[in-house]
Amino acid sequence: MSPTSSIFKHNIYTGVPLHLIDKVALLYADLPYGTGKRFKDYDDPEAGALGVAQAVITAAAMLLQPGGMLVLQCDHRINFRVRILLERSSYLSFLNEIVWTYASGGAGKKKLPQKHDTLFAYYKNDGEYTFNVLREPYPRDYGNRPGFHPDGRMITSVWNIPILSTTSKERTGYATEKPPKLLERVIEVFSAPGSLVYDPCCGSGTTGLAAKSLGRKFALSDLNPDAIRVSRERMS
Repeated sequence: MSPTSSIFKHNIYTGVPLHLIDKVALLYADLPYGTGKRFKDYDDPEAGALGVAQAVITAAAMLLQPGGMLVLQCDHRINFRVRILLERSSYLSFLNEIVWTYASGGAGKKKLPQKHDTLFAYYKNDGEYTFNVLREPYPRDYGNRPGFHPDGRMITSVWNIPILSTTSKERTGYATEKPPKLLERVIEVFSAPGSLVYDPCCGSGTTGLAAKSLGRKFALSDLNPDAIRVSRERMS
């Protein structure tokens, strides 16, 4: 496998990519949310979301290397059900629940607007998992005061990362596209340079771009031919 790897047409929903068995250090999937909506690029039926989640969780048992990380992203519609599926797995252990919070347009008239996603981080419990400490600047300049790290404070499980603006050069127009900074953080925290990152729901290929920029190998796949096309264009 080359340093930047390649995009595979095979998808985890319909079978396990045999060439990836026991080689994946980080499997990230932005799951269908079960919105019941039809987007420009794909359908997101309410009934199918949990089936996809279970397929990814089941296949991760074979694809992840010992101690490999599984990170699943979802929102309030199915996050509690996805957590139940994860907890039922005998080969995965819980590490973190991450909240990605963002500001965007829209306000609720009868309830608070939903402005966050949930990312569940689990590791395959037959080996040591990878966890890298990331730091960010303190809100105030503490100088060299005792007790304060010179490189800033450790990031927490709440990530405030802006969504892609409608005028961003990074935007491809693919529905539900996620910002590269979000994927970069996932990859930085939960994988090591040179390791293999796999995204079976690759969409516009943001995971591949983030992995490549951080010196990781990557493999991408998706059931949607448009996702494969957009991802190949971005990778090239």
